[in-house]
Amino acid sequence: MPVHFNSFVGKDKDESKLLSSIVTKNIEKSDEVFGSREKQVFHATNYFIDEKTKEKIGKIVITILGREKTNEIVDLDITLLSENAVELNFLEKLDKSSEANEYYEVSTIDDERHFQIETVNRYSLEQSDIENTKQTVYLSLFPFQLNLYDNIKEFDKEFGFAEPIKVGETDMHVHGFAEDMVAVGGLLSGNLDEPSSFVIGKVKDFADVIAVMGEVPVSFTIIRVDTAMGEIPVAASREQFDLKELAAGKTICILADVKADFKK
Repeated sequence: MPVHFNSFVGKDKDESKLLSSIVTKNIEKSDEVFGSREKQVFHATNYFIDEKTKEKIGKIVITILGREKTNEIVDLDITLLSENAVELNFLEKLDKSSEANEYYEVSTIDDERHFQIETVNRYSLEQSDIENTKQTVYLSLFPFQLNLYDNIKEFDKEFGFAEPIKVGETDMHVHGFAEDMVAVGGLLSGNLDEPSSFVIGKVKDFADVIAVMGEVPVSFTIIRVDTAMGEIPVAASREQFDLKELAAGKTICILADVKADFKK
């Protein structure tokens, strides 16, 4: 049940209490319930709003599996709402996948940028196998690490590209990272067993919100970032990450769990 509360929940919150409140409240009263064709798996969805603006900003999706005599919760996901529909190539289902969660290596449609995602509302699709298919999803990011820079040159310097680096015995020089780089997160973190992605983008705008999840108010920041996949919302707690210098136009580098929701 990889909700990754650390991305957006402050250190003062009791995560067990929050989880219990979310599950109890949302099971009792769901905004939407979707059952798979065989009626063996259900997604129960609740939207949450920003208490400041009263607008919907995200949703909680609980996945329920029907056993022979019981129904069991097997997964809980939190996603942010996005208007940006992204078409991706679903290349390979990753080994960490289970009946509760499916993880994939995907690429942008031009097949130039590869990264990893975790699916949400997977059973809303009739297809049992989505490897080697194109799918339209709505992405949101829940960071493990997040850093801000005035520009990409600052990031390049930190990673050893203060000056262009010559490639072997060739005449080619590498000047640094692309401003819209996307990659498999494990290639940078060194942990290839944990599905994740590394995303570089530009901060478009941001808003501090208060969302009531279950019956618990949670304060965090939604950062909207221009990336190679278009605009993507990012959930980040000011207690977990240093956001003092957060501003539109900043370069942002994120190691994150990328949620790919099949339903808008």
